[in-house]
Amino acid sequence: MLIATLRFPTTATVPNHPRWPVILYKNAVPADAHAARTFEERFAAHGWQGGWRGEVYDYVHYHVDAHEVLGVASGSATLRLG
Repeated sequence: MLIATLRFPTTATVPNHPRWPVILYKNAVPADAHAARTFEERFAAHGWQGGWRGEVYDYVHYHVDAHEVLGVASGSATLRLG
């Protein structure tokens, strides 16, 4: 598993946090037919709620009182972070 830490400065549109980076885990779960269920089980085990399957927002948004986690079980996604 590859782990990368990404930090972004605050901008006029997104107030990125100076201490809390984006953490990217590549190949965090096996890429098999059960990957989506594996993500859901791991997220639930950590108490992470509000999950969904499908698309991500196509506009800039951020959370002032929460962290967000995204698991890509199959296919691909192009994201703008930071």
